[in-house]
Amino acid sequence: MHLYFVGDSYVNGYGDDTCVGWPARVCAMAAQRNLDVTCYNLGFRGATTVDLRRWWKDEVQRRVGAEKHAAVVFSFGTNDCAVESGRRKITRGETAGNARGILGDAAARFPVLMVGPAESVDPEKHPELGDTNADLKNVCEKLKIPYLDMLDIGKTMNNPRAKSRGIDGWHPNTAWYEELAVIVDSWPAWRAVLDKLRG
Repeated sequence: MHLYFVGDSYVNGYGDDTCVGWPARVCAMAAQRNLDVTCYNLGFRGATTVDLRRWWKDEVQRRVGAEKHAAVVFSFGTNDCAVESGRRKITRGETAGNARGILGDAAARFPVLMVGPAESVDPEKHPELGDTNADLKNVCEKLKIPYLDMLDIGKTMNNPRAKSRGIDGWHPNTAWYEELAVIVDSWPAWRAVLDKLRG
C-alpha cells in the first residue's frame, strides 16, 4: 500500500534531529505489523493551503501510478496563520476554501485523513490557530473526513510544544515527533484506513 503524507514542515519533520519525523515512524509501526507499506513524505517547509492546492495532486499522481491501494494523510494550516504587515497571510475564508478544494478532490479518489495544525510556541498565533483549527475541523466534518484535533490532544501530551523545541527553537523536537507517531498509530481512523487498504 502507498501512503502519502502531504503538508508543511510538521509533516516534513523539521526539528527532529534524527530527520525522521512522524510519517516514517507511523509507517514503520505499520510495517512491524506485517503491512506492506511504501511511505511518501511530501511535507514542504512554509507551505500554505494556497501552495498545497496548486501542487499536491501532481506530486501524488506522479508517484501513485497504477497503485490501487493508496491513501493520503494531510496536515496543514499553521503557515496560513502567519501575520505579515499586520495581516494574516491567508485569510480564514481562503484557508477554509482551499481546504475544501484539497480535501474534496483527494477524497474523490483516495481514503483521506487530516491531522490538524499543532500548537505554536508563539502565543500570538494561538487565537488564529484556534480559529483555523475550528474551520478545518468543520470542513472535514462536512466532507466526512476523520480529523485529528492536535490542539486538543496537545494539552495532554507528555512532550508539549512549549517544552519540545527543535534546533531552531520553533519547530518540535524528536520527542514530540515520536509521541505524535504513537498518537497517530493508535488513532482508530488510521487503523481503519490501513485495514481497508490491506483488505
